[in-house]
Amino acid sequence: MKMSPFLSCVSAGCRLDEKSVRIFWRDLQKSGLVSTGARGVNAPDMTPRDLAVMILALLATDRPSKAAECVAYFGAMQLAHPDMWCSGGALPSNPDHTLIEIIETICDPAVELPPSVWIETDCQMSVTVGNDMLQHTLRDGERAPMSFLYHDRAAMQRIVDGKLEGQESERMTFHGIQIDRRIGAASLEAMKAVIFADHPAYAVSERQSA
Repeated sequence: MKMSPFLSCVSAGCRLDEKSVRIFWRDLQKSGLVSTGARGVNAPDMTPRDLAVMILALLATDRPSKAAECVAYFGAMQLAHPDMWCSGGALPSNPDHTLIEIIETICDPAVELPPSVWIETDCQMSVTVGNDMLQHTLRDGERAPMSFLYHDRAAMQRIVDGKLEGQESERMTFHGIQIDRRIGAASLEAMKAVIFADHPAYAVSERQSA
């Protein structure tokens, strides 16, 4: 799929104004974070990376001018507890993978998402990737959905050590109105099925539902 219908699809899938989504895209494109090239029939086809970057930008901020900055910041986040990572199938085997790498995997048309998977930004401080279908036991014996927290390890360590001075970054402040954003597998799979409709994974014989 080319850029223009791709942005229309992302806009519909995220229930956002298409004009705003296109402004996000332009900012990301200027920063070299998404595909660039000719227009029209010679325009490049959109990739899982393009979708991952757009999803992360829209989760991370409502300000297009901050899209590239936030993608670079959030995209570089890593697991808070890499020792608890257990990969399988297409998931990254390296516990030190970055958030953008796991989101790109999730956006890959070859990867069919369970309907219980979700991605959520948490007050500009971290991002959680979870699966409600998988459960684990808490210390008090209660069961909870399996989830993995991604954050800026260096910044978190400075906070733990009491070495975070002033407002090092406006994204790292604890003040002001904080908005959590979340997207689930149903929305992601619906977008993937349209954007990557020509991918073999979406043949009726191979994937009965999207």
